[in-house]
Amino acid sequence: MVHCSTFTAILCVLLAACPARGREFFVAPNGDDANSGAVRRPFQTVDRALEEVQAGDVILLRGGVYDCRATIRIDISGQADKPMALWACPNEVPVLDFQNSGGSDRGIRLDGSFWHIRGLVIQHAGDNGIIVYGAGNCLEQIVARYNGDSGIQLHTGAASNRIENCDSYSNYDPKNHGENADGFAAKFTLGEGNTLVGCRSWGNSDDGYDLWEAGRGVTLVDCRAFRNGANVWDDKAFAGDGNGFKLGHGGGDHVLIACVAYDHPHNGIDVNGNVTGVTIYNCTCVDNKGPNFFFDEHSDIHVMRNNLSYLGSAVVYDEIDDKNNSWNGFNVQATDFRSLDPNGIDGPREAGGGLPALPFLRPSPDSSLIDGGIDVGLAYHGRAPDLGAFEFIEEDCNGDGAIDYIDLACLTSHWLTADPTGLVDFIDFSALADHWRRTEAIIIDD
Repeated sequence: MVHCSTFTAILCVLLAACPARGREFFVAPNGDDANSGAVRRPFQTVDRALEEVQAGDVILLRGGVYDCRATIRIDISGQADKPMALWACPNEVPVLDFQNSGGSDRGIRLDGSFWHIRGLVIQHAGDNGIIVYGAGNCLEQIVARYNGDSGIQLHTGAASNRIENCDSYSNYDPKNHGENADGFAAKFTLGEGNTLVGCRSWGNSDDGYDLWEAGRGVTLVDCRAFRNGANVWDDKAFAGDGNGFKLGHGGGDHVLIACVAYDHPHNGIDVNGNVTGVTIYNCTCVDNKGPNFFFDEHSDIHVMRNNLSYLGSAVVYDEIDDKNNSWNGFNVQATDFRSLDPNGIDGPREAGGGLPALPFLRPSPDSSLIDGGIDVGLAYHGRAPDLGAFEFIEEDCNGDGAIDYIDLACLTSHWLTADPTGLVDFIDFSALADHWRRTEAIIIDD
């Protein structure tokens, strides 16, 4: 049985469909800014298209590499009911390359509000790949890589922004010996309502996600951090911190749900002096070289439920409000997991931008993690929530989290009995229909 919650319903609203289009303007690497911006007469630069758009309009970028010589500044705004859009053309990959823009320039600076930016690759900026100061924006399926500071950053005043299914990797700030280049940064006196969903951060020089002095709470759902803070640049004075999720210093009542931190040189999830209180539900931290969970605070303002630590310690002071976590009486073994092989965690996303469907760190059929949690208002299967970021789904035969044609051999051997009753009935059909999803992949070449 699937148990739903008000939070789930609200989250679905936040991930609602994109706005209806107004006028369309096209941009292509071989375009000309003297053109009209029509599909057969595209502009060459985003800056030229920005001179034309009004609320509700769409800028469509053709695939290819754009030689960007300066920061793209977006200081105009859409409206709540007429957002502006900067999109990749369907099935095309525009790469905004800023290697000729100067050593300290950001890629995109978004001061405007009510923008939807989707499907772009942003690389080689001297500073952030993209930095957001505005409100009510959506960044979707953005790839930020090889930039000179944090790949994607929310900064002063940024509010009610959604960052969805974005990847940020291999960002490094040589001037600071790797100390500042996080995958995602939400820092320095933010507004309310910023959310990150389904994002991945790996191979960055500092932390995966850094919420230093955010001031207001940031919510992270189904986000992944792995192998950040490793000195792969052979920097003799390397200063990267190497945490998965850093939740301080300073205030911000942050919420982490079903997030994963794996294989960092320092901590998986670090409270880092947060003074407001954070909530950590159903997160998984594995094989981080510092503590998987580091909550060294003599305070009861932090809440931890249904979390999973394996191949590493959990440093959680007695005053922390922690219940039904793996360190609260569980003995986690390798046999509790479908797989401990991380191969594919940095691989192509699924159609629509979803995270790769993998058996990595998912509960095995006989796992002690199943039903080991407590109801915190999130969706779950079975009698109670499982521990960690992944729910065991009985009809998912190969344990990759997707119900699809790959499971058919197993399902047909049991004559489509998706629940454990032994009967083939409407309940089985409903279970399959609820979880069925396609498996086409989106591939972005380096």
